[in-house]
Amino acid sequence: MMKNISPTLFLKGMAMGAADMIPGVSGGTIALVTGIYTELVNSIRSFDSRVIRLLFIGDTSAAWNHVNGAFLSTVLSGILTSIFILSRIIEYIMKIYGLLMWSFFSGIIVASVVLLFKRYRVVHLFQIGYVCLGAIAAVVLSSFPALNFSATYLVIFLAGAIAFCAMILPGISGTLLLVAMGVYPTVLSAVAHFHWDILIFFSLGGMVGLLSFSRFLSKLLLHHEHTLLVTMCGFLIGSLYLVWPWKDSLEDSSSGIVNLSPSQYGVLIDADPNTNMCLLFMVIGLTFVFTLNALGLRQSEKQSMEN
Repeated sequence: MMKNISPTLFLKGMAMGAADMIPGVSGGTIALVTGIYTELVNSIRSFDSRVIRLLFIGDTSAAWNHVNGAFLSTVLSGILTSIFILSRIIEYIMKIYGLLMWSFFSGIIVASVVLLFKRYRVVHLFQIGYVCLGAIAAVVLSSFPALNFSATYLVIFLAGAIAFCAMILPGISGTLLLVAMGVYPTVLSAVAHFHWDILIFFSLGGMVGLLSFSRFLSKLLLHHEHTLLVTMCGFLIGSLYLVWPWKDSLEDSSSGIVNLSPSQYGVLIDADPNTNMCLLFMVIGLTFVFTLNALGLRQSEKQSMEN
């Protein structure tokens, strides 16, 4: 059982946690591109009545194996470590170096699309149709204006349910949905400063939503895995609309945000749009994903040889 635990898997969890902290970026993207997505969804889905029965009779070892505990605990440890360590850092970096960070995330998504197109051989017309459908859906979802709900415990609970469901969908950012609901600053502050009441209600909502939605998603993966994952490639392409670095808030935009060209952005802020540095950080993002993917392939080959 312990052989499933690896530093690489922990790092993938950390990457997922970091991604889930950023509006417009999905931890599900990291899971998908590093090859752990299907196992993650199926492991979450395995929390069922059988687990309760096994725990009731005291067979904790069988319950642990049933839910793929070694895998889940390693990924979850990486996610939580990343979230609690990086929450304040990310909050600061996004404020000071937002342009470069959005460029980095753009590189991550482009690399993810390249790898996924290669993995799922997206060449047929019907596959391209599903890709376009996913891309359109991602852009439409990202165009909703912020709703600005009051951050009551009920809203926090519902926000947790919605965000956690979205976090396991590549290209759909749970954090972005928190922004759309107007509760992102509340949740980020709760994580950074340990506001336990907010964290408890958010986590409870997340668990309810995640366990419910994962069962539905697992059935889709079982019967329509290729179609679903090809559509998610489209979601990734559509999410580039969200993370485009050069943007500004405009009152006449339905989403409150409009993307600009680097030259337009430079004129708007009356300063250098840092095009070269942004391109460099895009390349760094590309390299990060390709390296992470290579590590995942190497780890898979190592485990295959051991088995």
